[in-house]
Amino acid sequence: MRAAVLLAAAVLMTSCGLQPPPKPAEKSASVPVTPPPPVVHAPNGITIAAVGDIMMGTDYPDNTLPDDDGVGFLAGVAPTLSAVDITFGNLEGVLMDGGEAVKRCRPATTKNNDKKKSAPGAAARAPAPSSVAAESRSPTMTGTDATAQTAATGAVPAPATEEAGTPAATVPDSPATDTTPSQAPTSAEQNAPDPSRDDASATEQSMSADALLALDPVATTVSRLPEVAAPAPAGSCFVFRSPTRYATYLRDAGFDVMSLANNHAQDFGDPGRDSSMRTLDGVGIKHSGREGDIAEWTSQGRRFALVAFAPNIGSHQLNDLERAKQIVTELAAHHDIVIVSFHGGGEGEGASKLPFAHEIYAGEDRGDVVEFAHTVIDAGADLVLGHGPHVLRPLELYRDRLIAYSLGNFATYYGISVNGIRGIAAVLIARVDDNGRFLDGRLEPTMQIRPAGPTLDPARRAITQLRELTNEAFPDGRLVIGEDGRIEPRR
Repeated sequence: MRAAVLLAAAVLMTSCGLQPPPKPAEKSASVPVTPPPPVVHAPNGITIAAVGDIMMGTDYPDNTLPDDDGVGFLAGVAPTLSAVDITFGNLEGVLMDGGEAVKRCRPATTKNNDKKKSAPGAAARAPAPSSVAAESRSPTMTGTDATAQTAATGAVPAPATEEAGTPAATVPDSPATDTTPSQAPTSAEQNAPDPSRDDASATEQSMSADALLALDPVATTVSRLPEVAAPAPAGSCFVFRSPTRYATYLRDAGFDVMSLANNHAQDFGDPGRDSSMRTLDGVGIKHSGREGDIAEWTSQGRRFALVAFAPNIGSHQLNDLERAKQIVTELAAHHDIVIVSFHGGGEGEGASKLPFAHEIYAGEDRGDVVEFAHTVIDAGADLVLGHGPHVLRPLELYRDRLIAYSLGNFATYYGISVNGIRGIAAVLIARVDDNGRFLDGRLEPTMQIRPAGPTLDPARRAITQLRELTNEAFPDGRLVIGEDGRIEPRR
């Protein structure tokens, strides 16, 4: 009887699945475990368009905006910018309505004031805010001194730049008072060239774009693209404030992400950069610039990050290589493709060639841009995009990653010189694989002849210039730029 009971219990346990699980088979040490293959999200690659400096017009200290309020300023390049997966640019100045600058302008001359009065479409443009109008009537603007500015805003008055072809463009503010007397310009300021004037003759200034190209039909690195005689805001004034509504023009042209790391992002202190960030957020454009501000998004099934560096206070620091490595390494651990932009290097026509050393410009350390670019790629960056010199600089392929050392003045209205090679730029279009390795790309050359915005250049000057600059800087480099603008790794 007892045996029958035990047999029945065993049968019941088996039917209920209560038998102990079988012992798992031991893995053979001689058979390696192969991870599953990576998922290819974009078998044809991911296309990224990048351009340099953008400043679509300023209403500070005077109203110097395009005739149509900027609506059509980017129309000539919008089809190119919109035909890719991701489009990047460097925004000079701030997007802000009203507000006070933390930098002041050199007094305007009578000649400059006359030019401002005769600016195209001046009567049709909206009047400047009352605070701006009041400042424009005074030959100087009052403000805090450099120490107070640093404490209150984290910014200091920017050093002189060569943006309009002259040094001593800005000077530190005077101590704040309600009755600051007008200051006479220094001897250096009196002798400085008028930044509103071109090197071109009056005859060239009056010519159409077609006539100018007819003078020089062959693309060369020294082709001069003179602009129409232009107003210069309040003398030598490099303080840029575009209305917040201009952000919609950037979005409509195709921009997805912008750098806010440059020497003009803090023209209006932290409130100015706050406004730029909020405004770009409002139209769906990502941004990076202020320390801790990282652009992150997903495109083509891949996780992207962009971090922007500059040598200016309040930005991710270009000259702190250890910190840059740390930031990029952390981003690379959590993103598939990491893009780094930087604002660095000297400025002006003499800055086209890479010095392969630290560049000191206007008393400021603008970094060793080659060392910086190689450092961040070693840390995990996949694409490095430079801007700041206001001219084109070479391209390089380093560890299968593309570097553009400067993409030039792309879309800059009056206030930033586009004389000569400063008016030549390009849309760089790079195709990368799922891991950020450079596959190929092309250059779409552009030019600016004021008062028009950027347009495609039929003489294709940027291609010739970048071919020469790249071959000179990296004669044994792994990058080939064709006469048609196609960019490929050397086979």
